[in-house]
Amino acid sequence: MKGDISTPPGGRRGKMKNVSIPAMICVAKNNKERNTDVQKNTKSKHTVYASRLIIERKWNQMIDSRTHLSVREVAKQLAIPESTLRYELKHGCSEGVFCMYLPLEHRYQYFPYSADLAEQNTMLLASNKGARMKIINHFVTQFEEYLEEWRSIPAAYQMMLNEHPEWKGRTPSLRTIYYHATTTLASSEAFTKYYREYHHRKQKKDIEVAKNHKPERTIEHLPKEVREGKPIGYFQMDLVVSGTKGKGGLLVLANPGHKEFIFIRKINDLRRKTVHRALRSIVKETTEKGITITHILTDNGTEFTDTKKVEKITRAMLFYTHAYAAWEKGYVENSNRLIRRFYPKTTDFSRLIAKDIAILQYKLAHYPRSSQIKQEGAA
Repeated sequence: MKGDISTPPGGRRGKMKNVSIPAMICVAKNNKERNTDVQKNTKSKHTVYASRLIIERKWNQMIDSRTHLSVREVAKQLAIPESTLRYELKHGCSEGVFCMYLPLEHRYQYFPYSADLAEQNTMLLASNKGARMKIINHFVTQFEEYLEEWRSIPAAYQMMLNEHPEWKGRTPSLRTIYYHATTTLASSEAFTKYYREYHHRKQKKDIEVAKNHKPERTIEHLPKEVREGKPIGYFQMDLVVSGTKGKGGLLVLANPGHKEFIFIRKINDLRRKTVHRALRSIVKETTEKGITITHILTDNGTEFTDTKKVEKITRAMLFYTHAYAAWEKGYVENSNRLIRRFYPKTTDFSRLIAKDIAILQYKLAHYPRSSQIKQEGAA
């Protein structure tokens, strides 16, 4: 029937069915007389600090008087939605808990509410909204410190999780960090400096063997069980040279199967005698650690072509890679790439002191490798 009072103007039947006109007038009158000290939450407005002070006074007064009311009853007295009051209590009470049941005493314990704490937590959450919602400010600050130390996003991510295992599962994934490194975190100097995109180089075909050096043993003569098993006595050797204006370089010996077994020595020039002297120092350190070098794989550089001398110093069998085939000793090449993260190509290695070399060797021995990160991610 048109004009029937049981049908509201919106067309929704049943909600106000069998409600008389005097009752509707009383409801409207009561709504006008409700307490409106606390600002209502609408879609475009949020609770202000003055409203939080009123909530603090009302809630703490209820606790002091020991007249424990439910959250719904307190929200009704403040004339605000129950969900709004629960949100404020969650952010204004210590550790986000405003009520706890004590089973031995068969009662509930209420915790005081702080308007200042609620305002602080709400402002912090508001600063993490938008495009940076997954990469929160606190996480970015912590991650930048690790990034400055380890100079690589995957390595910094892995070292951070190693030191804080409780963060695992609560931090953004490595893929998310890489995505934000080029978008929302592009303004961060650390992320911009250490973000790299690596492209795999295509292997050259029809490689010619160097004419100036014909090695007796190549990588093809290296036993298969050594190449694939990577025992402790198997090492790959290479030389990292200083920049165009620098002198000397770094002699690197690395075990592909055990990343903690990596040894670095500084050489002031590229003469064979200097390299042999540094190699003796490495052999002395490996002997002290109980490591016996049995097989060494290196390239055809002039500093390594004296096969008999190198084998006499190391007491190991020396094998050579093919010319222009650096991937055949890929592990030590990757180690050289990590060294360049700490010391770019313009570095003069002759200016480094023993302490710098020791720190570099320690970092590379504990540096998270990509294979390790993938295995732990799969687990």
